[in-house]
Amino acid sequence: RPPFVTPAAAHSHPDCRGILTLIVAPQLDAAGPEFSGLLVDVCCFLKRLEEVERERRWPPRSAKVVLQLGLDRLARHYGLEGRARGGGNASVRTWLADDANFVVGVSDAV
Repeated sequence: RPPFVTPAAAHSHPDCRGILTLIVAPQLDAAGPEFSGLLVDVCCFLKRLEEVERERRWPPRSAKVVLQLGLDRLARHYGLEGRARGGGNASVRTWLADDANFVVGVSDAV
């Protein structure tokens, strides 16, 4: 297991570079060259969209659109393109037991 490395230094750390090549490279190939750089910056190096736009001299809010296109391409690659479409189709998931009740806004405190 490689030592902890900050996201900014991960690209130059030899252990992390090998891991990135083994794990992330197939996904980046599936995303294609037009989206892979943005996906690495946002998902691996945790750059904010505004930072990416500034570095690439893109118009404001354009990174959000390009990121959505890249994530859509990855979803299509994994066969997930029709499954995650907004809050209307989302089911609620919880860690509660099947017979437990969860009520928002009600406190047990006296």
